[in-house]
Amino acid sequence: MEFFRRFLEGLFIGLFINLVWWILQAVVAAIPVIAIISSPELFSNGFLCLLIVTLTIFLSCLIWYFGRNYYPRLSWDVIHGHNTYTLSYMNRKSAHCERSIEAIPLRKHIDAFKDGEYRWSGSSSIPSILESGDFELTYEETHGCTNYTVIPKMIVRAYKRLHYTPVIKLEDANETATPSHFIYIKRPTKKITLILKMAVGIPICNVRFESRTTFGEERKLIYKEGYSKQENGYNIYTFTVRRPKLSCEYEIRWDWCA
Repeated sequence: MEFFRRFLEGLFIGLFINLVWWILQAVVAAIPVIAIISSPELFSNGFLCLLIVTLTIFLSCLIWYFGRNYYPRLSWDVIHGHNTYTLSYMNRKSAHCERSIEAIPLRKHIDAFKDGEYRWSGSSSIPSILESGDFELTYEETHGCTNYTVIPKMIVRAYKRLHYTPVIKLEDANETATPSHFIYIKRPTKKITLILKMAVGIPICNVRFESRTTFGEERKLIYKEGYSKQENGYNIYTFTVRRPKLSCEYEIRWDWCA
């Protein structure tokens, strides 16, 4: 019940944010009308009328752009169950991130799951889908951010759980990548598990688990020190969060040690 309560809360927040953007766009669209009513002489000045209309169109496009790209998208056709995000370093120059996703469609006939995103400060990142006949993946890279879309090749049915696993191959040729492994919560999710796997022999220290909101609030330290277990040649750090908050980023951070 707690999971669905959070879903309803998020839906209300989404409607409120959408309402704010609609009002803002309506106010901007009303600028020419307000200007002409308040100063009728402007109507006879073609240059000023053209300038006001051009400015209005520019502001409307600007609002549309920021609304489309930056404010939280909180209207969903898919929610998530238990997702696991594993970042594995084979050495300082080579790693891969595996994302095991449990998706719960809320309607039929969904053509694509478009919420895939990964930011990487190393030299390259190439996503693919773990071998599966049920899904395929497309992607594009923009300004250090890889956006990928998972496309189901079967008919999606409402409330039938789907599992797919994007894998992102990561390269850090100059060893300059930020020591970070994170996930940003875009939709209601029952549980997330973040795993950092570091090959034995790669020296790291000060492993911690943090969270912060997308609105710039102060970063919150959840675990000051992570404890690892050793398995198959890797030191493994695992952190789990039940009912993660919407629009919140959860992150494993560490320091490279000499």
